[in-house]
Amino acid sequence: INFMSQQFKRKQISLCIAIVISLTGCARFDTRMQANGPFDYQQSTLNPEYVSNGYSREESRDAFDIPLLNQTQKEIGLKAKNVDIRPPTQLIKIIDGVREDKGNISGTTIVFNTFLQENDLNLKIRTLVSDYLASKNAQFRVNATQRGLVELAEVTEEIIFGNFLNENVIMKKSSLEIKVSTLQDQHQVSLSVRLLKHSETNDGTLLPFKLTNKNKQNIETSFINDLLLFAYQEKEKEKKTSISLESQPLPIKLGFDENHQMAWLIDESFTKTWQELPSLFKLLNFEIINEDKELGSMLLSYSAPSNDYWKTNNLQPFKLDSAQYFIQLGELTKSSSAIIWLDADKA
Repeated sequence: INFMSQQFKRKQISLCIAIVISLTGCARFDTRMQANGPFDYQQSTLNPEYVSNGYSREESRDAFDIPLLNQTQKEIGLKAKNVDIRPPTQLIKIIDGVREDKGNISGTTIVFNTFLQENDLNLKIRTLVSDYLASKNAQFRVNATQRGLVELAEVTEEIIFGNFLNENVIMKKSSLEIKVSTLQDQHQVSLSVRLLKHSETNDGTLLPFKLTNKNKQNIETSFINDLLLFAYQEKEKEKKTSISLESQPLPIKLGFDENHQMAWLIDESFTKTWQELPSLFKLLNFEIINEDKELGSMLLSYSAPSNDYWKTNNLQPFKLDSAQYFIQLGELTKSSSAIIWLDADKA
């Protein structure tokens, strides 16, 4: 009997638990989501609603319709239109001798006055414009009778965002008129850029673009800035090439001086030759022991290098005993010099 009583009690407990669980499952969602504890959240006051004074609440969106203004609002200076607050593109004078001519109303204009110290400055600027357009793979047409006028230049700029998995391509196309002319003083050349047409696409879809005076000037100025950057980079390349050429050893040839003595002849002045001799002798595996510029003399020590040395330095090999030698540098003419070789014991 006790065993049956215990079994009955267990069944009662199990039944009670099942009823409680079922009742809990039937509770309303908002009841189950209520916070626990004494916090009386249902009686808390909400923030006051934003009062728009009759205007729509579109200002909460990224893009919204601006309401029309009445006459009174217009008179006090209120504006109800899209306003571009970005500053205008500034001219970057990356090279010397450039100034902006703000008095020209036909387009954005700059003036060159000492560009690379060239005599024919007009030709230099025209060549710069042609080289720049060619570097951009731009299609352009030069006026047949007026060489300084590029009637139409089609410039395309491609901007790629993202990667090959999710790529976004912006294409900007500009039609420009470019004019190079010499000013009255003959020492300055002006470069004028006038935008004729501009369009932009996003993955082939044409984007809305208004050709306002501000946008027009920004595009023209950006073109000039890019042109000046190209000129600066070309100028730096010329400097590096010039430095590289100057660092090369002097070219010499075997001949005779005015006294019919065998000598090395150099088509450079005495001063230039003396400056370059150390690098020349170093390349030929000589060591300078002593030198006197006033007398034009040097005492050298020579050590014959291996056969591989000549090939590595692209030099014509010659035979000379490893010993000390004395040289005498003299001036043949204002633009040429001669080096006479003597054994050290004959100096």
